[in-house]
Amino acid sequence: MRYSVDLAGTLVRTPHKLAQGLLARDLMTWVRVEFLGAATGLGLLEALREPRTEAALARDLGITNIELLGSLLSLGESLGELERADESWTLCGRRAKAFSDPAVEGLAA
Repeated sequence: MRYSVDLAGTLVRTPHKLAQGLLARDLMTWVRVEFLGAATGLGLLEALREPRTEAALARDLGITNIELLGSLLSLGESLGELERADESWTLCGRRAKAFSDPAVEGLAA
C-alpha cells in the first residue's frame, strides 16, 4: 500500500509528541523500503558493490536525468545506506548490501 505525502504530513503534525515521534520513525522505515525498491529496480545497488562516480553510474545504468540520480543518491546517504567518499559512491548500509546480492533478485520488486 502506498501512502501519499499529504497523509504523511498530516500524521507528523499530530500534537501528541510520542505519537509524532513514533510516526516519524515509521515514515523513515517506509521511505527506506521505497528507496531500496527503487534503487534495486534501477540496478543501482548492484552497480554500487564497487565504488562508482555519479557520472559512471548514469552512463552504465542509462540514466539521463542526472539531477534525479543525484537526489536518489543523496536520499540513500541520508538513510545510511550509501556513502560518498570524494567523488565516488558506495554501499554502507546492511540492507543496501543485502539487496545488492544477485541471490535476492526479485525481492524488492
